[in-house]
Amino acid sequence: MEFEKTIKICILHPQFLDVNTMFDFFGVSRKKYNFEWDDKHPDYVIATEWIYYKSEYFNKFLSLQRPETINIFFAGECLEPDLNIFDYAIVFDKNLALDDRISRIPTLQFFGEFVKDDFFLKMDNPHEILKNKTGFCNFIYSNANAHPNRDKLFHKISEYKKVDSLGPHLRNVDVKEQFVHWSEKKHYKFSIACENACYKGYTSEKIITSFATHTIPIYWGDPLIENFFNPKAFINANNKSFDEIVKIVEHIDNNDELYCEMISQPHLTEQQKENFINEKEKFQQFLANIFDQPIIEAKRVGQGFHPENYRKWFKSLVTKDVYASEKQGILKKKTFWKKIFSLRNSFEHDQKRKVVTLLGIRIKIKTK
Repeated sequence: MEFEKTIKICILHPQFLDVNTMFDFFGVSRKKYNFEWDDKHPDYVIATEWIYYKSEYFNKFLSLQRPETINIFFAGECLEPDLNIFDYAIVFDKNLALDDRISRIPTLQFFGEFVKDDFFLKMDNPHEILKNKTGFCNFIYSNANAHPNRDKLFHKISEYKKVDSLGPHLRNVDVKEQFVHWSEKKHYKFSIACENACYKGYTSEKIITSFATHTIPIYWGDPLIENFFNPKAFINANNKSFDEIVKIVEHIDNNDELYCEMISQPHLTEQQKENFINEKEKFQQFLANIFDQPIIEAKRVGQGFHPENYRKWFKSLVTKDVYASEKQGILKKKTFWKKIFSLRNSFEHDQKRKVVTLLGIRIKIKTK
Protein backbone atom coordinates (compact mmCIF):
# COMPACT_ATOMS: atom_id res chain seq x y z
CA MET A 1 0.00 0.00 0.00
CA GLU A 2 1.33 3.42 -0.97
CA PHE A 3 0.71 6.23 1.50
CA GLU A 4 0.52 9.92 0.68
CA LYS A 5 2.74 10.81 3.61
CA THR A 6 4.76 9.23 6.44
CA ILE A 7 4.13 10.82 9.82
CA LYS A 8 6.76 10.34 12.52
CA ILE A 9 4.91 10.88 15.76
CA CYS A 10 5.10 10.40 19.51
CA ILE A 11 2.17 10.67 21.94
CA LEU A 12 2.88 11.43 25.59
CA HIS A 13 0.10 9.77 27.54
CA PRO A 14 -0.02 6.36 29.27
CA GLN A 15 -2.96 5.16 27.16
CA PHE A 16 -1.15 5.81 23.89
CA LEU A 17 1.78 3.46 23.54
CA ASP A 18 1.89 3.03 19.77
CA VAL A 19 0.44 4.53 16.59
CA ASN A 20 -2.35 1.97 16.33
CA THR A 21 -4.17 3.54 19.26
CA MET A 22 -4.45 6.77 17.28
CA PHE A 23 -6.52 5.53 14.38
CA ASP A 24 -9.80 4.72 16.10
CA PHE A 25 -9.46 7.42 18.72
CA PHE A 26 -8.84 10.35 16.41
CA GLY A 27 -10.51 8.76 13.41
CA VAL A 28 -7.44 9.38 11.26
CA SER A 29 -7.38 7.71 7.84
CA ARG A 30 -5.36 4.49 7.75
CA LYS A 31 -5.05 4.78 3.96
CA LYS A 32 -3.77 8.32 3.69
CA TYR A 33 -0.98 8.43 6.28
CA ASN A 34 1.74 6.03 7.31
CA PHE A 35 2.17 6.71 11.02
CA GLU A 36 5.49 5.67 12.48
CA TRP A 37 6.06 5.74 16.24
CA ASP A 38 9.24 7.69 16.95
CA ASP A 39 10.14 8.56 20.55
CA LYS A 40 13.59 9.87 19.62
CA HIS A 41 13.18 12.39 16.78
CA PRO A 42 9.47 12.70 15.92
CA ASP A 43 8.18 15.40 13.61
CA TYR A 44 4.94 15.63 15.60
CA VAL A 45 4.49 15.42 19.37
CA ILE A 46 1.03 15.07 20.92
CA ALA A 47 1.12 15.81 24.65
CA THR A 48 -1.65 15.78 27.24
CA GLU A 49 -1.90 17.35 30.69
CA TRP A 50 0.38 14.57 31.97
CA ILE A 51 3.41 16.68 31.06
CA TYR A 52 2.33 19.07 33.83
CA TYR A 53 1.58 16.39 36.43
CA LYS A 54 4.38 13.86 36.01
CA SER A 55 8.04 14.74 35.70
CA GLU A 56 8.65 11.67 33.51
CA TYR A 57 6.39 13.04 30.77
CA PHE A 58 7.54 16.63 31.22
CA ASN A 59 11.19 15.66 30.76
CA LYS A 60 10.33 13.46 27.80
CA PHE A 61 8.44 16.33 26.18
CA LEU A 62 11.48 18.62 26.56
CA SER A 63 13.82 15.98 25.16
CA LEU A 64 11.76 15.76 21.95
CA GLN A 65 11.90 19.47 21.20
CA ARG A 66 13.63 20.65 18.05
CA PRO A 67 13.12 23.93 16.17
CA GLU A 68 10.94 22.15 13.59
CA THR A 69 8.94 19.95 16.01
CA ILE A 70 5.17 20.37 15.66
CA ASN A 71 3.62 20.28 19.14
CA ILE A 72 -0.06 19.41 19.57
CA PHE A 73 -1.79 19.72 22.94
CA PHE A 74 -4.54 17.19 23.57
CA ALA A 75 -6.70 18.13 26.56
CA GLY A 76 -7.70 14.87 28.21
CA GLU A 77 -9.04 16.87 31.14
CA CYS A 78 -10.47 20.33 31.75
CA LEU A 79 -7.43 22.46 30.86
CA GLU A 80 -6.83 25.25 28.37
CA PRO A 81 -3.86 25.00 25.98
CA ASP A 82 -0.65 27.00 26.29
CA LEU A 83 -0.29 28.30 22.74
CA ASN A 84 3.12 29.76 23.54
CA ILE A 85 4.37 26.17 23.62
CA PHE A 86 1.92 24.29 21.39
CA ASP A 87 1.34 24.93 17.71
CA TYR A 88 -2.10 23.31 17.80
CA ALA A 89 -4.61 22.20 20.42
CA ILE A 90 -7.44 19.68 20.73
CA VAL A 91 -9.76 20.88 23.46
CA PHE A 92 -13.20 20.51 25.07
CA ASP A 93 -14.24 24.13 24.63
CA LYS A 94 -16.41 24.49 21.54
CA ASN A 95 -16.06 28.28 21.49
CA LEU A 96 -12.28 28.48 21.83
CA ALA A 97 -10.82 29.39 18.43
CA LEU A 98 -7.66 30.79 16.87
CA ASP A 99 -7.40 30.50 13.10
CA ASP A 100 -6.55 26.88 12.25
CA ARG A 101 -4.80 26.14 15.57
CA ILE A 102 -7.65 24.89 17.79
CA SER A 103 -10.39 22.31 17.43
CA ARG A 104 -12.85 20.57 19.70
CA ILE A 105 -12.96 16.80 19.46
CA PRO A 106 -16.60 15.60 19.50
CA THR A 107 -17.50 14.06 22.87
CA LEU A 108 -18.85 10.87 21.31
CA GLN A 109 -15.65 10.41 19.31
CA PHE A 110 -13.48 11.15 22.34
CA PHE A 111 -15.28 8.40 24.27
CA GLY A 112 -16.18 6.21 21.31
CA GLU A 113 -15.23 3.02 23.16
CA PHE A 114 -18.43 3.38 25.21
CA VAL A 115 -20.70 4.04 22.22
CA LYS A 116 -22.25 0.91 20.69
CA ASP A 117 -24.43 0.63 17.60
CA ASP A 118 -27.69 0.94 19.56
CA PHE A 119 -26.56 4.13 21.32
CA PHE A 120 -28.30 6.32 18.72
CA LEU A 121 -31.49 4.24 18.58
CA LYS A 122 -34.69 4.80 20.51
CA MET A 123 -35.34 2.03 23.03
CA ASP A 124 -38.54 0.08 22.34
CA ASN A 125 -38.67 -2.16 25.44
CA PRO A 126 -38.39 0.17 28.46
CA HIS A 127 -40.76 -1.86 30.65
CA GLU A 128 -38.65 -5.00 30.18
CA ILE A 129 -35.55 -3.06 31.15
CA LEU A 130 -37.28 -1.61 34.23
CA LYS A 131 -38.06 -5.15 35.45
CA ASN A 132 -34.33 -5.85 35.67
CA LYS A 133 -33.56 -2.69 37.63
CA THR A 134 -32.94 -4.12 41.11
CA GLY A 135 -30.89 -1.19 42.41
CA PHE A 136 -31.81 2.44 43.04
CA CYS A 137 -28.77 4.57 42.18
CA ASN A 138 -25.02 4.10 41.72
CA PHE A 139 -21.97 6.29 42.34
CA ILE A 140 -18.66 5.02 40.89
CA TYR A 141 -15.65 7.24 41.52
CA SER A 142 -12.06 7.02 42.70
CA ASN A 143 -11.05 10.69 42.79
CA ALA A 144 -11.75 12.22 46.19
CA ASN A 145 -10.51 15.65 45.08
CA ALA A 146 -13.17 16.48 42.49
CA HIS A 147 -15.51 19.46 42.68
CA PRO A 148 -17.35 19.25 46.05
CA ASN A 149 -20.76 19.20 44.34
CA ARG A 150 -20.19 15.58 43.41
CA ASP A 151 -19.97 14.38 47.01
CA LYS A 152 -22.71 16.77 48.10
CA LEU A 153 -25.07 15.32 45.51
CA PHE A 154 -24.23 11.79 46.66
CA HIS A 155 -24.97 12.59 50.31
CA LYS A 156 -28.13 14.57 49.53
CA ILE A 157 -29.72 11.85 47.37
CA SER A 158 -28.70 9.30 50.01
CA GLU A 159 -31.01 11.09 52.44
CA TYR A 160 -33.93 9.99 50.27
CA LYS A 161 -32.70 6.46 49.57
CA LYS A 162 -29.34 4.71 49.83
CA VAL A 163 -27.00 5.35 46.91
CA ASP A 164 -24.55 2.50 46.28
CA SER A 165 -20.99 3.79 46.03
CA LEU A 166 -19.12 1.05 44.14
CA GLY A 167 -15.82 2.83 43.56
CA PRO A 168 -12.91 3.37 45.96
CA HIS A 169 -14.22 6.82 46.92
CA LEU A 170 -17.01 6.77 49.57
CA ARG A 171 -17.49 3.02 49.06
CA ASN A 172 -20.42 1.73 51.10
CA VAL A 173 -21.02 -1.70 49.57
CA ASP A 174 -19.12 -4.97 49.78
CA VAL A 175 -17.16 -5.10 46.52
CA LYS A 176 -14.02 -7.20 46.15
CA GLU A 177 -12.55 -5.31 43.18
CA GLN A 178 -10.70 -2.07 43.84
CA PHE A 179 -12.09 -0.53 40.65
CA VAL A 180 -15.56 -1.51 39.44
CA HIS A 181 -16.25 -1.53 35.70
CA TRP A 182 -18.78 1.00 34.43
CA SER A 183 -20.99 -1.82 33.11
CA GLU A 184 -21.93 -2.59 36.73
CA LYS A 185 -24.33 0.34 36.46
CA LYS A 186 -26.77 -1.67 34.37
CA HIS A 187 -29.08 -2.98 37.13
CA TYR A 188 -29.56 0.50 38.65
CA LYS A 189 -32.36 2.91 37.81
CA PHE A 190 -30.21 6.03 38.22
CA SER A 191 -26.54 6.95 37.94
CA ILE A 192 -24.86 9.96 39.52
CA ALA A 193 -22.89 11.27 36.55
CA CYS A 194 -20.81 14.20 37.80
CA GLU A 195 -17.69 15.68 36.26
CA ASN A 196 -14.47 16.50 38.10
CA ALA A 197 -14.97 20.12 37.15
CA CYS A 198 -17.57 22.54 35.81
CA TYR A 199 -16.65 24.06 32.46
CA LYS A 200 -18.51 24.85 29.24
CA GLY A 201 -17.92 22.03 26.78
CA TYR A 202 -16.20 19.70 29.26
CA THR A 203 -18.29 16.54 29.02
CA SER A 204 -16.63 13.21 29.82
CA GLU A 205 -17.68 9.56 29.62
CA LYS A 206 -19.80 9.67 32.77
CA ILE A 207 -23.10 10.53 31.11
CA ILE A 208 -22.31 8.27 28.14
CA THR A 209 -21.71 5.14 30.25
CA SER A 210 -24.89 5.90 32.18
CA PHE A 211 -26.85 6.03 28.92
CA ALA A 212 -25.10 2.90 27.64
CA THR A 213 -26.32 0.89 30.66
CA HIS A 214 -29.89 2.22 30.31
CA THR A 215 -29.89 4.19 33.54
CA ILE A 216 -31.11 7.76 33.97
CA PRO A 217 -28.06 10.00 34.47
CA ILE A 218 -28.23 12.59 37.23
CA TYR A 219 -25.76 14.90 35.53
CA TRP A 220 -23.73 17.81 36.86
CA GLY A 221 -20.79 19.52 35.18
CA ASP A 222 -20.95 20.97 31.69
CA PRO A 223 -23.41 23.93 31.66
CA LEU A 224 -23.91 23.28 27.92
CA ILE A 225 -24.80 19.59 28.33
CA GLU A 226 -28.25 20.01 26.76
CA ASN A 227 -26.57 21.14 23.53
CA PHE A 228 -25.00 17.69 23.16
CA PHE A 229 -27.55 15.27 24.66
CA ASN A 230 -31.32 15.05 24.69
CA PRO A 231 -32.53 16.90 27.84
CA LYS A 232 -35.56 14.59 28.02
CA ALA A 233 -33.27 11.59 28.62
CA PHE A 234 -31.47 12.74 31.79
CA ILE A 235 -31.78 14.87 34.92
CA ASN A 236 -29.82 18.09 34.49
CA ALA A 237 -28.50 18.97 37.96
CA ASN A 238 -26.85 22.18 36.77
CA ASN A 239 -28.45 25.36 38.12
CA LYS A 240 -30.72 23.42 40.48
CA SER A 241 -30.63 23.21 44.26
CA PHE A 242 -29.87 19.84 45.82
CA ASP A 243 -33.38 19.76 47.28
CA GLU A 244 -34.88 20.30 43.81
CA ILE A 245 -32.80 17.48 42.39
CA VAL A 246 -33.88 15.06 45.11
CA LYS A 247 -37.55 15.91 44.49
CA ILE A 248 -37.14 15.23 40.77
CA VAL A 249 -35.39 11.90 41.45
CA GLU A 250 -38.05 10.88 43.97
CA HIS A 251 -40.87 11.77 41.53
CA ILE A 252 -39.37 9.70 38.71
CA ASP A 253 -38.46 6.84 41.04
CA ASN A 254 -42.10 6.50 42.11
CA ASN A 255 -43.61 6.81 38.64
CA ASP A 256 -42.87 3.79 36.44
CA GLU A 257 -44.46 5.29 33.34
CA LEU A 258 -42.41 8.45 33.63
CA TYR A 259 -39.26 6.41 34.20
CA CYS A 260 -39.94 4.27 31.12
CA GLU A 261 -40.66 7.38 29.07
CA MET A 262 -37.27 8.83 29.99
CA ILE A 263 -35.17 5.74 29.31
CA SER A 264 -36.94 5.22 25.99
CA GLN A 265 -35.88 8.68 24.81
CA PRO A 266 -33.11 8.79 22.17
CA HIS A 267 -29.87 9.99 23.74
CA LEU A 268 -29.41 12.54 20.97
CA THR A 269 -32.06 14.53 19.13
CA GLU A 270 -32.00 14.51 15.33
CA GLN A 271 -30.43 17.97 15.36
CA GLN A 272 -27.77 16.83 17.85
CA LYS A 273 -26.92 13.85 15.62
CA GLU A 274 -26.46 16.20 12.69
CA ASN A 275 -24.32 18.52 14.81
CA PHE A 276 -22.16 15.57 15.87
CA ILE A 277 -21.57 14.52 12.26
CA ASN A 278 -20.66 18.08 11.26
CA GLU A 279 -18.35 18.49 14.25
CA LYS A 280 -16.67 15.17 13.44
CA GLU A 281 -16.03 16.25 9.85
CA LYS A 282 -14.65 19.58 11.05
CA PHE A 283 -12.28 17.79 13.41
CA GLN A 284 -11.04 15.54 10.60
CA GLN A 285 -10.34 18.61 8.48
CA PHE A 286 -8.43 20.14 11.37
CA LEU A 287 -6.15 17.09 11.63
CA ALA A 288 -5.72 16.82 7.87
CA ASN A 289 -4.65 20.46 7.73
CA ILE A 290 -1.90 19.78 10.27
CA PHE A 291 -0.55 16.63 8.64
CA ASP A 292 -0.93 17.70 5.00
CA GLN A 293 1.25 20.80 5.34
CA PRO A 294 5.01 20.64 4.92
CA ILE A 295 6.64 20.65 8.36
CA ILE A 296 8.26 24.01 7.78
CA GLU A 297 4.85 25.58 7.05
CA ALA A 298 2.99 23.89 9.91
CA LYS A 299 4.72 25.80 12.74
CA ARG A 300 2.39 28.22 14.50
CA VAL A 301 4.02 29.31 17.79
CA GLY A 302 5.50 32.79 17.97
CA GLN A 303 9.15 33.33 17.14
CA GLY A 304 11.41 36.01 18.56
CA PHE A 305 12.72 37.48 21.80
CA HIS A 306 9.77 37.16 24.20
CA PRO A 307 8.40 33.83 22.88
CA GLU A 308 11.89 32.33 23.18
CA ASN A 309 12.32 33.71 26.71
CA TYR A 310 8.97 32.21 27.68
CA ARG A 311 9.98 28.81 26.33
CA LYS A 312 13.28 28.99 28.22
CA TRP A 313 11.32 29.70 31.39
CA PHE A 314 9.01 26.78 30.61
CA LYS A 315 11.99 24.43 30.25
CA SER A 316 13.27 25.53 33.67
CA LEU A 317 10.09 24.42 35.44
CA VAL A 318 10.26 21.50 37.83
CA THR A 319 7.14 19.37 37.36
CA LYS A 320 6.06 17.32 40.35
CA ASP A 321 4.44 13.93 40.26
CA VAL A 322 1.02 15.00 41.50
CA TYR A 323 -0.21 11.47 42.05
CA ALA A 324 2.82 10.51 44.11
CA SER A 325 2.54 13.79 46.04
CA GLU A 326 -1.08 13.03 46.92
CA LYS A 327 -0.14 9.60 48.26
CA GLN A 328 2.76 11.10 50.17
CA GLY A 329 0.42 13.74 51.59
CA ILE A 330 -1.94 11.04 52.87
CA LEU A 331 0.97 9.25 54.51
CA LYS A 332 2.10 12.50 56.14
CA LYS A 333 -1.40 13.06 57.51
CA LYS A 334 -1.48 9.55 58.94
CA THR A 335 1.93 10.10 60.53
CA PHE A 336 0.74 13.42 61.94
CA TRP A 337 -2.29 11.89 63.65
CA LYS A 338 -0.28 8.97 64.97
CA LYS A 339 2.00 11.49 66.63
CA ILE A 340 -0.96 13.44 67.99
CA PHE A 341 -2.51 10.30 69.50
CA SER A 342 0.81 9.35 71.05
CA LEU A 343 1.17 12.74 72.76
CA ARG A 344 -0.84 11.71 75.79
CA ASN A 345 1.71 9.10 76.82
CA SER A 346 4.57 11.46 76.06
CA PHE A 347 2.89 14.22 78.03
CA GLU A 348 2.27 12.04 81.09
CA HIS A 349 5.84 10.75 80.93
CA ASP A 350 7.32 14.25 80.76
CA GLN A 351 5.03 15.92 83.28
CA LYS A 352 7.48 15.36 86.10
CA ARG A 353 10.14 17.15 84.10
CA LYS A 354 7.63 19.87 83.13
CA VAL A 355 8.54 19.42 79.47
CA VAL A 356 6.55 17.93 76.58
CA THR A 357 7.77 17.14 73.06
CA LEU A 358 5.17 18.19 70.48
CA LEU A 359 5.97 16.99 66.95
CA GLY A 360 9.68 17.29 67.60
CA ILE A 361 9.49 20.60 69.48
CA ARG A 362 10.27 20.58 73.21
CA ILE A 363 7.86 22.86 75.12
CA LYS A 364 8.12 23.88 78.78
CA ILE A 365 4.93 23.47 80.78
CA LYS A 366 3.98 26.11 83.32
CA THR A 367 2.51 24.59 86.47
CA LYS A 368 1.18 26.22 89.63
